[in-house]
Amino acid sequence: MSAEVMVSISDFVLAGFSGLLAMKLQARPTEMRRTRRWFAIVLGAIAFSALLGGIAHGFVPDERSRLGGLIWRATLMSIGPAAIGLWMLASLLLFRPATVERARSIALIALAIYVGVVLFEYQKFMIALALYLPAALLLLVGFAVDFRRRGESFAADGVIAMVITLVAGLLQYLRVGFHPVFFNHNAVYHLFQGVAVYFLYRAGSKWLEPNGSKVQVLKSQRLIAKIG
Repeated sequence: MSAEVMVSISDFVLAGFSGLLAMKLQARPTEMRRTRRWFAIVLGAIAFSALLGGIAHGFVPDERSRLGGLIWRATLMSIGPAAIGLWMLASLLLFRPATVERARSIALIALAIYVGVVLFEYQKFMIALALYLPAALLLLVGFAVDFRRRGESFAADGVIAMVITLVAGLLQYLRVGFHPVFFNHNAVYHLFQGVAVYFLYRAGSKWLEPNGSKVQVLKSQRLIAKIG
């Protein structure tokens, strides 16, 4: 058995787990429909990216082939919605409703530019990192600020999720693995990312509860009223 096969299996497990949590979260009744949607977008994008990764590692390991190149482009593009979702969740935590709307417009423009660049110009992983890392850091700040101000339990779970996400990325960058074949650095990344996804799901579930943060409920109601 090759390392690529094990990485592919861990990718598929992460895809199934993230996709299931995205569907569960999207099915939750709540007044904060936009918050729910952005959480579901993040989890769904992670699931789709992991699915493509599993296909690439298990069935098309050569990125230089035409099919491999297409899958790699699709994988990079799927990271875009995840990053935008993180950015929007951070905006909901940190900004006023009017500013959230401006942040959404900027985020969608950035996503369109990102997709265009990935499609036609640049397909290195650094471009995905340049979009995703600032969004992850901003959401970490948002959760930390909310927890410090109000002590919300969802914010504590969010901090844990984003710290684990950043640690996972660092371990992958440093190529830290448990075994060169059965559990290499990519499989370790998927393991940590799965734990991060779980805590992000917990954060979203608590945030959307009827007795969740009253401040966030009021922000969402004002935003809905402003739009509608």
